[in-house]
Amino acid sequence: MYKEGVILLILIYTEQILSLNIATTFNLTFMHDTGYNIFMTFLFATVSGFIFNRLYLAKAIKVIDNIQIQEDEEAKKYLRKQGGTSIVSALLLAVGMVIFAWLNATYFLF
Repeated sequence: MYKEGVILLILIYTEQILSLNIATTFNLTFMHDTGYNIFMTFLFATVSGFIFNRLYLAKAIKVIDNIQIQEDEEAKKYLRKQGGTSIVSALLLAVGMVIFAWLNATYFLF
């Protein structure tokens, strides 16, 4: 579910940029001095938790429904392949996030 995760990161990043732009444009410094950031973080975490739980459940049900069990070993191999994780993809995503954060902090991309 990397695609969905990247979409969530983009949404969170966009919200942070918008709130920073609104706060600086309209001189609303209280937005960052109060619990606004904590509230928004809690809100995004809660909402995304519910959404991603449903997305993952739907994906799992779809994979299980697609199995045509002919033999137990074949079904196990199929499930392992569909439910497997990729350490390479996770590492590339983590390195990409670090590079993006560094570029953003260094060159103020957004």
